[in-house]
Amino acid sequence: MRHVEQGMTNNQIAAELFISPVTVRNHVSSILIKLDATNRTQAVARFQASVRESGSGQSFSQ
Repeated sequence: MRHVEQGMTNNQIAAELFISPVTVRNHVSSILIKLDATNRTQAVARFQASVRESGSGQSFSQ
């Protein structure tokens, strides 16, 4: 989620993680479904809200 939160594209994420862009796309799609989000921006917002609610106070942004 850190990479999506940083606004990286599937190709950028794939290059950094040494995996296929198709694999990244599949993982991002799974994240969107699990967070009931229709796009990356909404997924990041829901992820950050869930982190705040859990009390951990952690975000992947740096």
